[in-house]
Amino acid sequence: MKKSIRIGRAPVDPQAPSRSAHDGSLSCPKPWDALEETSTPGVRYCSDCRKNVFQVDTTEEVREAGLLDRCIAIADDSAYARTHDGATKTPPMTRPQDRIHFAGNPWPEGHPVKEFRWTASVRNNEVWFDLHLRSEDYDAEREIDEPEDEDIDHPSDWDAPGVWNNYHRCTLSSTAWGDGGGFAVCALPDFSLARLDGLEVSIDLPPPDDREDNVFHIYLLGHDAAAHHRIRFDRIAGTDRFHITWTGKIALAYAGDYEYRYDFSARLHDVEAPRIPA
Repeated sequence: MKKSIRIGRAPVDPQAPSRSAHDGSLSCPKPWDALEETSTPGVRYCSDCRKNVFQVDTTEEVREAGLLDRCIAIADDSAYARTHDGATKTPPMTRPQDRIHFAGNPWPEGHPVKEFRWTASVRNNEVWFDLHLRSEDYDAEREIDEPEDEDIDHPSDWDAPGVWNNYHRCTLSSTAWGDGGGFAVCALPDFSLARLDGLEVSIDLPPPDDREDNVFHIYLLGHDAAAHHRIRFDRIAGTDRFHITWTGKIALAYAGDYEYRYDFSARLHDVEAPRIPA
């Protein structure tokens, strides 16, 4: 039987306590059962703060929710609660799914990542990384049907499921277009997996004047623009594998909007570090 669910604002640091979206306290005054059900499993709506509340289970899910400034619900018998409350030892868990979220789009649960590549090269005695990400189709997990005989006035293309479906899926990459550019990490003699652990890099912050000079290019709702990247690498202890957290901003350049006003967040799990060419 599920125990009671504690609700609050997700911390970016999962070691920090979760704070309520209502009054800054640790617990939310509304129980899970009092929240309004939505069409998305594990997501309910709070009419007091007018926000969706997302049910989470693991530390990775809490961290991702924090990056998106989400309210979360944590069951007292969840893996996260057991780990952080000291009740029991966390049992082995299956590998979390790689996902990418576009804050405020029609799929608040995000989209599965179908393909992710992390490669390395050496240029002028420096180590450079390239990343390539491709999502599943936007509606791969949940289709959103809009009546064909009704003219729905969405606030913007970002809010319109039909517009997203017209472009099928996202590709975010430093290699998909051109020969790849990537970003410098460190001098070759200084490189090690230990040095990489906990490394966070900022890329195109601020963005170049010419979008063609961006390190990463994106196909989202057409050929748009991506910048303001923050990419963090966290090593899985004793291995050559990493969890990667990637956030940034998107401009809907294909539609003529060149302001980086939309946020994305991707979480990649258990990724093998690339071999550095000799």
